[in-house]
Parts: sequence; C-alpha cells; structure tokens
Amino acid sequence: MSKQPRSPMQPIICEEGDLPRFKKNAIVLRLSKTPQVAIHELMALPADTFPREDWEQLFQLLGYPVHNYRSLAYVREETADAADRIAAVFTRSKK
Repeated sequence: MSKQPRSPMQPIICEEGDLPRFKKNAIVLRLSKTPQVAIHELMALPADTFPREDWEQLFQLLGYPVHNYRSLAYVREETADAADRIAAVFTRSKK
C-alpha cells in the first residue's frame, strides 16, 4: 500500500491586535454555519470516523486559533508543534 501524501498546513495569519490563527476558508466557514452541516454534530462523532489528518485540516480551514489547536483531541502533537513553530514567528515579531 502506498503512503498517502499529508495534507498541507493551512497558512497562519495574525491580524492586528489578534493572536495567530489559521487562515479561514470561506467555503468551509459558510458550510459550518448552515443547518445541514453542524460542526458540533461532527465533533460528537468518534474521532476515528474520519482520518485524523482530515480533522486537523478541518479546524485549520475553520480558522481555529493556533493557541487552542493543541487542545483538540483530534490533533496530533507533531501537527500542533508545527503550527506553534509557525505562529511563534508572529509573536516574536510583535515584541
């Protein structure tokens, strides 16, 4: 079986006066606000319902704050570490 390529890390942005967060995907954000697709219903599903990588990317596409990303049960430590390293560039530049 061939190894599947990893999903790309969603860009991290930092708007003035805000903490670093993943750049929102307008389509995914719109879908998350429609009655037919309720994020809280998806989150109630067992974590193994979808590949972990897809869960990680979903929260990135929703624009989840990087500082809370690690707390999600769906996120692997290595993915959270990578996001923290990228976000640290923003926090260092604010000092």
